[in-house]
Amino acid sequence: MNTDRSGTSIQEREQMNIQTSRTIKGVTQAEWRTLVDTVSAEQSFGWMRAVEESHVRDMHYVFLREKANVTAAACCFPHVEELFGISMPFLEIRCPLGSSNAFFSTSPQQTELLLEGIDAIQRECNTKGVLLLDLKQSEYEGLLPQLEGFSSVRLDDNTYIDLQFSDFDEYLHSLRTSARISIKRTINRAQKRGVTSFFTSDFSRWKQVVHRLQGYTCEQHHNYRWHLPPCFYEALETNVQEEAELVLFFKDDIPLAFALSLNTPRVAQYKFVGVDPRYRKYDAYFLIYYEGIQRALQRNQERIYFGPSTYEFKKKIGCTRESLFGLVKASHPLVNLLLHLVLKGFTMMGKRI
Repeated sequence: MNTDRSGTSIQEREQMNIQTSRTIKGVTQAEWRTLVDTVSAEQSFGWMRAVEESHVRDMHYVFLREKANVTAAACCFPHVEELFGISMPFLEIRCPLGSSNAFFSTSPQQTELLLEGIDAIQRECNTKGVLLLDLKQSEYEGLLPQLEGFSSVRLDDNTYIDLQFSDFDEYLHSLRTSARISIKRTINRAQKRGVTSFFTSDFSRWKQVVHRLQGYTCEQHHNYRWHLPPCFYEALETNVQEEAELVLFFKDDIPLAFALSLNTPRVAQYKFVGVDPRYRKYDAYFLIYYEGIQRALQRNQERIYFGPSTYEFKKKIGCTRESLFGLVKASHPLVNLLLHLVLKGFTMMGKRI
């Protein structure tokens, strides 16, 4: 029997159809839901549509159909990355604006075919390499043997809390005494100062407020890559209103801080925090976490994610760190060799990108 290098027979190959698309509407919502077990809302059909409609990323997709059924897919977008002081246009394979995998393959055969579609998108976008990002350890270990010529890299850890608590008081009692006292003191002080909060899915009403608040945080970190335009929140309201909501904090009529939460029945994710630096004394940044935990407990969710960074604080409130990995390949063989050597050195030194 004639086979290709992945072991797929010619007959089997003829029954497989690779499609590239500029929209996730290249498949139906039902097909996507069958393919992707969306534990994370940022992997959902609606999230992809919100990103597309707001044009915050130039989305591309590869779909693999076998006998008319969608059996594998990848989501990607071009982006200029700075690696070791050199800016290069890469094709990023990841959930847009997220921290979740977007390469959905269950076999070496599917992986090889998806890479063919990705190569075609690379040529179209004129990128100089591929970044496959935000892989959890099991995903990374499954894909690594299938991706010849790719180099490994450790990414910043994600953070989460497993919510095996009946209520917020039980959660507090799971913490060290010092952390428990600090949280209670922060909440009580905010109440005495008249800080109020609420959750809402009325994104259109609050889009300008949260855009401004997020701008302060982007300015503080000198990084505007994640600064979302007001039209993004309008697209959220259209496509994922039931899975997304804002939490906002006010002192009288002054907005202090906000965060976006994404929700599935099992998992909450908090993203895109924005804080007005003129009002730090009200501790609204910390209140985001405490309100978020209480909200997730009310929803009976099993886990809440808080993203990377501020690890010392997150450790105090009970967060666990989750390892994330990436796989990188430059298009030019010499550049790819140099990239491999540098990343190997980074790995040996325990550095991350």
